[in-house]
Amino acid sequence: MGVFISYAEADRGAADRLRKGLAAAGCGPWMAPASMQGRQDFPTEIAEAICDSDYFAILCSPDASKSDWVFRELMHAVANGKSIVPIWIADFPTTGRLRLMVGPIDWIDARSGVTQDVVSIAAKRLGKPLTGRVVTTLNLKGGVGKTTLTANL
Repeated sequence: MGVFISYAEADRGAADRLRKGLAAAGCGPWMAPASMQGRQDFPTEIAEAICDSDYFAILCSPDASKSDWVFRELMHAVANGKSIVPIWIADFPTTGRLRLMVGPIDWIDARSGVTQDVVSIAAKRLGKPLTGRVVTTLNLKGGVGKTTLTANL
């Protein structure tokens, strides 16, 4: 699968426009609930879709910054070494956990709407070889606990 699209429910319209545009560009988007297989256990289906994706596109907005679910999806993507592609659809607070995670990453500006130009930029970014956030977990000296190393390439 190509790209998992994470969004807050209030941003579903923008997410759906992105999904349709990326599908037309051949980027293989996955977005709940449109891509779900109808299983009862939707958290497992979403977690598996994130793991199966090459990229994790996150629509950033005030609603996304308040969403525990969006943050959990982002943490799962980071923990599984996915290349994160933030798409800012609205300004959101300069502080907070979502801004902390995606603020330093090269983002796509969609604050004027998810237009064909935005979809084209996203499709080009998603068509590049996988570079970006790489995460690995090491168990140092056989001790209890893990240390997570993160690097932007």
